[in-house]
Amino acid sequence: MEEPLETVAIENRTNQLRITHMDPIPDFDFRVPLTKALHYHAAKGDVQTTVSVWLVLQTLCQLEIPLKKLEAWCLTYVELLQRHRLHTKAALVIKLSGSLLGHLSQESTTYLISCGICGKPLRNRSGNFCEKCQKTVTRCGICGGTVGGLMSWCQGCGHGGHDAHLRWWFRGHKECPVGCGHLCHGL
Repeated sequence: MEEPLETVAIENRTNQLRITHMDPIPDFDFRVPLTKALHYHAAKGDVQTTVSVWLVLQTLCQLEIPLKKLEAWCLTYVELLQRHRLHTKAALVIKLSGSLLGHLSQESTTYLISCGICGKPLRNRSGNFCEKCQKTVTRCGICGGTVGGLMSWCQGCGHGGHDAHLRWWFRGHKECPVGCGHLCHGL
């Protein structure tokens, strides 16, 4: 039996097309070439591309990459972001990596705060400004005062404050004192 013909108008001309049965296009499994591409970029030192692509695709497919290798890639990228003072972006990578780096979002970091412009260490009596360049400095998420000495902050949400104030807060609370909803209870 001959297959039916169908009439289609293209540019005001009438042509007859013969519709035939076609085999379905086979599914393409892109996981193997994608995994190879991620390994290639990581080997070239491009952890930004490697981790960014993995973060986007991790919810869509399971790639056969050892967890230790993924963790190493992500930690290297987080360290790179932190070296460039992109702490908020580093916290986002930690958050998006889920359980792979989840333990990092529950750790705090303590440091002596200095002016971000001139690098001069700040003292409590200097108020809300650097004595040298008169620029605004960090405020405590609990008391709202200037943090001029030791400071702790959550790597998960980026909020922080005076080390002593935060230790007091987390004796009775698990959530961020600023009210962002993050569970920073590991400070």
